[in-house]
Amino acid sequence: MDLLSGGTTAIAVIVVIVILVALVAFIASRVRRVPPNQALVIVGRNAEKSEGGAGFSSPQKVIIGGRTFIWPIFQEGFTLSLEQYQTSVTAEARDANFINTAVVATVNFKVTGTEDGVRRAVQRYLLQQDALPEIVRQSLEGAIRGLIGDRPVDELVKSFSVVAQEAVNQTKNDLAELGLQIETLNVREITTPGSTYLDDRARSNAARARQIAEVAEAENKRISALAAIENDQQTAERQLELDLRRAAIKADTDRANATALAAGELAKAEQDRLVADQERTAVAAQAEVSKERLRIDVELPAEARKYATVQDAQAARDAEKAKVDVEVYQRTQNAEAAKTAAVNEAASITALGRRTPTPSRRAARPRPRRPPRSPRRRTSCPARPCRRASSRPCRRSPARWRRRSPTSTT
Repeated sequence: MDLLSGGTTAIAVIVVIVILVALVAFIASRVRRVPPNQALVIVGRNAEKSEGGAGFSSPQKVIIGGRTFIWPIFQEGFTLSLEQYQTSVTAEARDANFINTAVVATVNFKVTGTEDGVRRAVQRYLLQQDALPEIVRQSLEGAIRGLIGDRPVDELVKSFSVVAQEAVNQTKNDLAELGLQIETLNVREITTPGSTYLDDRARSNAARARQIAEVAEAENKRISALAAIENDQQTAERQLELDLRRAAIKADTDRANATALAAGELAKAEQDRLVADQERTAVAAQAEVSKERLRIDVELPAEARKYATVQDAQAARDAEKAKVDVEVYQRTQNAEAAKTAAVNEAASITALGRRTPTPSRRAARPRPRRPPRSPRRRTSCPARPCRRASSRPCRRSPARWRRRSPTSTT
């Protein structure tokens, strides 16, 4: 029993796991992922909960770039490509001058990437998406044929972009009702089938352009020649101005050089004069120095020797004179003493004659006199020899001392 119950439990677990796996696989299969270049349109129950849907009888849910879950049986999803389509358009009609004209263009278009545009396109072309290029081509051919009939081919050839823009503007609203929009429209060529109108116009325009080019070339050559002549003339004038300017500069330079040379010579002469003056001053100073040196070396020693000789002679005369004076004085004193003795003796004799003299103890003897002092030697001025000779210092100011002759004394 235990084995049976264990087997039953294992089977139940396996069944549950299988059911869960199947459920997960089912759910995964019903989840739709929508890339950015596609639109998913879901129809069925609960599809009306999405935004939009105005003007449409059946409920629709539009998913652009995302993911959603589609209930089985109750809902169904349809994809619509949002990629760009390309097709060629060739429109042929007669222009305003009744010339058969053909316009070849290339158009790029796509389904409008809005929920409203997707609903409009799904409603009309859900199962006929390959027919979209033909629908757009027919719409543009009609618009371009209208443009060809309104104007001449010359104007069409001159304005490719205008033709393309007007064709897009005319078909824009009609294509928007179909949920489509034109990205670009490029006109590749415009021709005139069955005629050589454009070739003739091209040759005529080429000839006219060639003529205009030749005239313009001739005019350019003439202008170039005139410009060359004028340029040569201006060059010659500028060369003349340059030569005159150079001559003026050279003249100014020569004058400046002459002035500088003269100034240099004057400066040199002035320098020579200053040097000569300095040399003369130096020679005079040298002569003065030599003269002073001669005076110091020769004259002053000679004067000193002369002064010493004079002083020696003066001293000898003074000594001789003093000696003579002493002798004269001694003689005078002796004579006076003798005279005095004689007078005294005469007086004594006279007195004895009157009375008898009483002999004294000591005979009167004459009192010896001191010999006179020798006169003080006079000295001259200690500074310089002058005529004044005195035993006292000179009272004169040293500034007033003058050279005197040493031979004369006072």
